[in-house]
Amino acid sequence: HLTKDWPVLDLGLLPNVTRERWRLDVYGAVEQTIYWDWPQFTAQPQTQFVSDIHCVTTWSRYDNQWEGLATRDLLAVCQPREDARFVV
Repeated sequence: HLTKDWPVLDLGLLPNVTRERWRLDVYGAVEQTIYWDWPQFTAQPQTQFVSDIHCVTTWSRYDNQWEGLATRDLLAVCQPREDARFVV
């Protein structure tokens, strides 16, 4: 079914991370280590695109507009090595 809003499926826990404390660290199996704070992160090239989302719980939402740092641009900066693996 089509939805116009964003269904919220969470545990109700919202971490309190201010922009002053926020950071993105990319290190390990990369050629270029990255330690960005919020201003450095938002200074990166911004990409805009539109996509549809179809959830396994039967809802769909069309024409979602996104803007931010594209994964391909992040990967171009950090240059993952052949042996790189993604770890959260």
